[in-house]
Amino acid sequence: MLRAMAEAEVGDDQREGDPTTRKLEATAAELLGMDGGLYVPSGTMANLIAVLVHTRDRRGLVLEASSHMATVEAQGIATLTQARTYPVRGAFGVMASDDVQAAFDRAAADGISVGLFCVENTHNSAGGTLLTESEMKRLISLGRDRGAAVHVDGARIFNASVALGTPAARLVEGADSAMFCISKGLGAPVGSVLCGRAYFVAAAKQARMWCGGAMRQSGVIAAAGIVGLKDYPERFVTDHANARRLAEGLSKLPLFEIDMRSVQTNMVYVRVANPEFDPTQFERYCYERGIRVRANKERFRFVLHHQISSKDVDKTVEVIEQFTRSCLPPL
Repeated sequence: MLRAMAEAEVGDDQREGDPTTRKLEATAAELLGMDGGLYVPSGTMANLIAVLVHTRDRRGLVLEASSHMATVEAQGIATLTQARTYPVRGAFGVMASDDVQAAFDRAAADGISVGLFCVENTHNSAGGTLLTESEMKRLISLGRDRGAAVHVDGARIFNASVALGTPAARLVEGADSAMFCISKGLGAPVGSVLCGRAYFVAAAKQARMWCGGAMRQSGVIAAAGIVGLKDYPERFVTDHANARRLAEGLSKLPLFEIDMRSVQTNMVYVRVANPEFDPTQFERYCYERGIRVRANKERFRFVLHHQISSKDVDKTVEVIEQFTRSCLPPL
């Protein structure tokens, strides 16, 4: 990636275009089966742009209640758009058809026309859980049948693709727009790509300027994304296996409770089982032994990526077991 960044051919992305950025955008669009792509600084901005474009005329926004857009990104959407949100509670990130219909009906009762229905795959807060191709088709059809555009928050859509053995384009087929992060498991330092139909990409480019996301010689960072997209299937298989290995190891310790049903890709969410657990002490103990984790007293996650080996996983389990024995009183 560093070599590709140093050797990247660049131009002015806001004017005549940056050739390396164009290549990343074209590669992303092809992988998702879309007409075009737009490179933006972050996944949050990609989702915000989708909301700005799709809810310009119809303000209603239906989305899963614990999705990233409904939680972490909620304040930005509320402050920077006119969208009115109608959340749907899912199970492991999967929304039931009746519940989605009820959200559309709630909006109609308020006199609000729903312009956008959002689906997240993989679903972050549910544990990096998967929506299968059939579930995606059902939800995308449901949104479109109700007259809404459909946007897929696919920050980790390629994790879903690898875990399911299904091309990413089939997972987002029928959606009006979709995004993915090159700075997550793909390993690049900066950015996301927002893809969609030609009309959407043109409108999104204008909205990107409103958000301050237009860039100049962006090829120096886009180049890393091109590299990351070349061999992700092999790397993600290992990431997913290591996540399972970590979950199985941690589940044997009395400190954490883990719902193994949620360990489907590269994340392991744990619930703290010991009321004496001090997250600050835990973070410091782990950090001093080469493990970086951000904890709290209730629930937090471990995320696996290509720089973490199975030996690193075993060391992590060993360190946390030592912490449990030496720093916590028995339950």
